[in-house]
Amino acid sequence: SEAVILRSSTETNNQLDGHYTRLTRCMGKCVAELTSLTDLCTQIIGGGDPNMSVLLGTRDNHVLSPVSSLDRDMTNLSSEEKKRLVVLQMKEIQQVQAEIKQLREKICE
Repeated sequence: SEAVILRSSTETNNQLDGHYTRLTRCMGKCVAELTSLTDLCTQIIGGGDPNMSVLLGTRDNHVLSPVSSLDRDMTNLSSEEKKRLVVLQMKEIQQVQAEIKQLREKICE
């Protein structure tokens, strides 16, 4: 019946949202780690002493980083809210890409 199909579709969408949320949370951890590493490299290139906890990977970057759009759970969001969230997540990733590009330029100097 139509109700069964709709319920199945909703369950599938919720499962996909859950998988996407877990994926973006993992990406958020990677972004935090990359940000810490670029900061560390910038310190070293600038002649500063490196932050040893970042260098050794003992600092929990995820906890110390600002709230990330990659940490948001999208399971209960409307389609419009999901679109806005994905746009924010893309901007966050683009910012990290820009930081990596700047680091490469500093290394080349």
